[in-house]
Parts: sequence; C-alpha cells; structure tokens
Amino acid sequence: MSLYQIPEFDSDKEFLAHVVKHRASSPDIGRFELKENSEQLMPLNGAVCVKHRTISQDNNAKIKDNVTAVMLIEYIGYNCIHPHKKSVGVHTEYSLRHFSNSKYPALNKNADEFFSNIKFSEF
Repeated sequence: MSLYQIPEFDSDKEFLAHVVKHRASSPDIGRFELKENSEQLMPLNGAVCVKHRTISQDNNAKIKDNVTAVMLIEYIGYNCIHPHKKSVGVHTEYSLRHFSNSKYPALNKNADEFFSNIKFSEF
C-alpha cells in the first residue's frame, strides 16, 4: 500500500483517465510482457476507486539459487481517492506469481477478502 499526491478531480471519470494514463506510463525494462489489463471505476469501502486487474509475464523471475524462469504475475489492485482528503491517492495491490500451467481459483476470493478489510481513517 502506498499514498501519493493527486490533483482534485471534477469527476470520477476524470480520476479514471488519470489512473489509466499513469499506470500505462510505467517504464518498460524488458523483463515483463503485458498479457491482460483492465481498469474500471469501482468503489471500495466508501472511497472512489479504480480497480485494476493485470496479468504480466515475468521473463526473468528468480526461482532458486539465482536460476531464472518464465512466470506469470497477476495483480488485482485499487487506486483510490482518500475519502477524508481528496488530494491523497491510495494504491494497494494483491498479487500472485506462478507458473503458467498452475491455476489458482481462490485468487479472486482471497483478494476480495483482503480488500474488504481496508479502512480509510482520517489523517
């Protein structure tokens, strides 16, 4: 989880556009290959948020004794406008790294349980 400074937005859709733009601007270091990505407005525990789900292929994952392998990493996360201070953004993610032939059907359920426990307190 991290906090960051954001401008105050005139609408939720403007916030969505801001998050989409900044998530797309992360540097390409050649290690990760984007496989899937979605972003949508979705409230979280009283806050205006953008929920994202991203699957990337990690082409240089360290697995043991400096050995590398190709693995997938799945991220489910939220970028939120802090409900008590509109100039503060809150970012949190739940992630899982695994081999492509492995399936984790409980990922969404576990992530939902994690996010349901987030509380936005006053500063």
